This record gives sequence, structure tokens and C-alpha cells, in this order.
Amino acid sequence: KHKSPSSHMTYFYLIPSWFLGFDSALELLFGIITLIIAGMSAYVYKITKENNIKHFSVAFFLMSASYLIWATINISVVHTLAQGVPLLSLENLSHIWRLGLYGYIALFTAGLVTLVYATLNIKRSDIYYLMVGLPLIGIAGSLQKLIIFRIVAVFLLSFIVYHYLLEWIDKKNPKTLIVLFAFVFLLASNAGLIFSPFYTSPYVVSHIIELGAYTLFTFSLVRT
Repeated sequence: KHKSPSSHMTYFYLIPSWFLGFDSALELLFGIITLIIAGMSAYVYKITKENNIKHFSVAFFLMSASYLIWATINISVVHTLAQGVPLLSLENLSHIWRLGLYGYIALFTAGLVTLVYATLNIKRSDIYYLMVGLPLIGIAGSLQKLIIFRIVAVFLLSFIVYHYLLEWIDKKNPKTLIVLFAFVFLLASNAGLIFSPFYTSPYVVSHIIELGAYTLFTFSLVRT
């Protein structure tokens, strides 16, 4: 049973009742996997001292924190909402959870920007400052923050996918191909979440696609 959203509210997503709990479990899983990736990257950085690996580690630490915040928000808020198709909006979130939502957006965006910065393999803190600040300012200044956030994520991920595609074409490394497909799935997931404030199916499908992405990341880690 669907409920009609009020036009003046800004919804986080629409979610079918049968998926409640599964989404939080998946987000916790994503947070754990990204934390493991970050930890392994930090270990490799201690050995190699390569800046791009350090930035890769920082990026996944930021993404891990964002997933854990998102899961916590869902666990703490969803049970208070109506049955059927619960509606999470910026208006009916408490002040502290609204801050948590903005923290999730900021951390995930900063994580993706840091990944882009790592692929560029440059050493200029002023450029990194601009790369992080500009998308966050754009999101903060938007009336539809959640949708603009996903559009920014898609834009950043498209660059990362392009980078790994070129790297795979150049070296034909099977490990690179796995990571490429993982980022393609992550790109598709975030593209689907653009529509999650309006329809229930994109939220579910996007989580399943994202599970595929982190399954590939895990497989790549095991091979490594």
C-alpha cells in the first residue's frame, strides 16, 4: 500500500515495509567492507609510502563512516514511521538525525572526491580543498540536497569508472577489471537512488546492486 507524499516535504527515500531491516543490515555490511579495504590500504601505505594509496585508504575510511551513520539513522528512525511504505523526510527527522544525514552526505561525498584525487596522483592540498569544497557547497545550497548529492556521486563515480577503464585497456589486469565492475555497480546504485524519493523499487534494486559492488570489492581483496 502506497502513501502519497506531501508536495512540500523533501523525502530521503520511499521503502517497502518488507525491506525494513534488510537495508540497515546491508549498510552495516558495506561499512564493514569499506573499513577493511581502508585498513588494508593503510597497511600497504606503511610499506610503500605511496601517496595515492594513502588517499585511497582515507577515501574508504570516510565512506565506511558514512555507511555506518546511514545504517544508524535507519535503525533508529524507521521503526517510528508508518507501516506500508514509510516516509523519511528532512522535515520529520529529529534535529540530531538530520545532522547525521548531512554528515552521511558530507562523508560519502568527501570519500568519493578523495578517490578521484587518488586516481589523479597529485600532491596539492589546495586542489584537494577545492575538490572537496565545491561539491559540498553545491549540495548545501540546493533545495533538493539528497537528489543533488546522488547526482554529484554519479558524476564522481563516472570519472573513477573511466579511470579504471583506461587502466584496464592499458594493462589488461584481471584485478583491475574486477575493481572496474565494482565501481560500475556502485555508479549504477547511486544512479538508481536518485529516484528513491519518488518510487520504492529503486531503493531496493540499488541496495542489491551495491551488494554486488562490495561482493566484487571483497573478491578482489581475497585475491590480493
